[in-house]
Amino acid sequence: MKVNDVDVSIIIVNYNTQRYIESCLASIYNLTSGVSFEVIVVDNNSEDESVKSIKTKFNQVKLILNENNLGFGAANNLAVGLAQGRHLFFLNPDTVLLNNAVKMFFDYYNSHSNQRIGALGAWLQDADGKSSPSYGDFASLKRLGYTVNTIRYLTPRVRAAHDQYSQGKPNDANAAKEVDYVTGADLFVPKDVLKDAGIFDPRFFMFFEEMDLQYRMHKKKYKRLIINGPRIIHHFGKSFTNNAERSEMMLISDLKFFKKHTYCKYHVYKFVHLADCLITLIAGIGNKDKVKRRWSYLKNIVNESDAKKC
Repeated sequence: MKVNDVDVSIIIVNYNTQRYIESCLASIYNLTSGVSFEVIVVDNNSEDESVKSIKTKFNQVKLILNENNLGFGAANNLAVGLAQGRHLFFLNPDTVLLNNAVKMFFDYYNSHSNQRIGALGAWLQDADGKSSPSYGDFASLKRLGYTVNTIRYLTPRVRAAHDQYSQGKPNDANAAKEVDYVTGADLFVPKDVLKDAGIFDPRFFMFFEEMDLQYRMHKKKYKRLIINGPRIIHHFGKSFTNNAERSEMMLISDLKFFKKHTYCKYHVYKFVHLADCLITLIAGIGNKDKVKRRWSYLKNIVNESDAKKC
């Protein structure tokens, strides 16, 4: 089979998600029809039995086995290089398709080819059928109110730090919602768009790789849309067991995004967080181990070379 002979390449990055990825793969093969597709799973050196399970139960899957955990973006990039599809569907292992979602994305893109679409996603739901985070806004200094310990301590009503994605329900069966970026849980992208906007930036180990990618699409005038029709369950956050570590990794990805795209705001963001860590350490606000860990992360970011100027 030649490159681009396949309609859609479904790409999944796996890391110790055996209890989820089996259901994900079963839903793909049971419900996808009317479109040619391949499934590529990139395993980031899992320590559970997920690879063995995939080889036994889904031997049609193309497996890429990494010797180390490369992170989400870099692992996806490996699959992009091998993918034969004209379209790429990046799917989290903790998702389950409830209908012929792949065909719906494929049909929507091809029936709206005049709209310069860069990425598509669905209105995600959790296992109980309730709305789940489906899209997000590009990083802004508003997030300081959600991520700074001192502000959250002084203003208890401020929203939680993880509340950086948006969710909702479709109102019009024929309407699509234009968003800043679609979450990486279900990201449908034409391969030609990646050739133009670039692949995932491997500097983002985890979180906001999709935001960075779609910000580059935004700069090139590609639309990012949430569409009706595809139904997908996403067990949001369930595949990440350490919530404290998850929060810190999101903060670091925020900083990396600012540093790459809005350098002056990066200095503000960095200064406020460093001051926050110093204040909370001295005042004993919150969990000292967590603050010390954050301080260590921030120092690593600050010590990176600064090539740009305001």
